[in-house]
Parts: sequence; structure tokens; C-alpha cells
Amino acid sequence: MTTATEATTLPPGVTLKLSAAVENRLLFWSSPEDALFPADVTAHVLDVDASTLARWRCNEQGPKFCKRGTKIYYRKRDLLAWMESREA
Repeated sequence: MTTATEATTLPPGVTLKLSAAVENRLLFWSSPEDALFPADVTAHVLDVDASTLARWRCNEQGPKFCKRGTKIYYRKRDLLAWMESREA
């Protein structure tokens, strides 16, 4: 039996399919602090719906964001600061 602390290897040719949410979280946490993320990735990181982010933007409640043309982006360091400010 394999424990959680032991490394598990997959047989050759076998791959794991990760959900978009898991892939986006891995991308976020492995990126540099100045990386920009679109709203869909940010929603997965914060575990909220994209419509919640849109509402927060309109009500000036959520994390700091920037616009590039018609696209909305969130900088990793701003998300980290916002998450930290929300800790109880």
C-alpha cells in the first residue's frame, strides 16, 4: 500500500486528467508575483463564480484588477494581498 508521503509513479502512457480549476490553481501558485491572470483563472483561485468577480468589480469590493482593452486581469501579488486582508 502506498502512503501519502510516498511518491507514486504512473505506468508509461498513463496520464492524469486534472479539472480546469485544479490546473488554474497550479498555474497560479507556480507563477511569479507579477503574473497577470484572466477572470476565469482568478475565479478558480478564489473559489468563486466569475459573475461574483464581475459584481465585486462593479461594487468596488473585490481584489484590485486592471483592464487591457476589453479584457480584465488580476495580478498575483494583488490577489495575495487581498486574500491576506480577508483572513480572520
